[in-house]
Amino acid sequence: MVDFEKVGEVKDVPVGKMKRFTVKGQDVCVANVDGKIHAIGDKCSHIGYSLSDGKIDGKIVTCPHPNVGTKFDVTTGKLVWRSPDVWIDEGVRDEPKFEVKIEDGYIFISTTPIRG
Repeated sequence: MVDFEKVGEVKDVPVGKMKRFTVKGQDVCVANVDGKIHAIGDKCSHIGYSLSDGKIDGKIVTCPHPNVGTKFDVTTGKLVWRSPDVWIDEGVRDEPKFEVKIEDGYIFISTTPIRG
């Protein structure tokens, strides 16, 4: 059975925006893509910048690192772009994906990733 934690209200994350929430001590990037809420790990696997501080375009979140800007699909957590400079991006990997439930206007995030 999957456990969930209430993190906030849907209105806290408008369409096209992201917000960081903490679930069981782990930072999670919560994004609203076309009215649907998604959640992935918030710590970029490049060097740990907060993805929720980055930019979102559609379903693609870009890490706020000023020189690299690694990109992830916020609906799946999959890495979609990384710098061609492999030495910079050693260890870059997909972000963990969390299950999301919406109940009575509140966002609930799984306490453990469903993938990752």
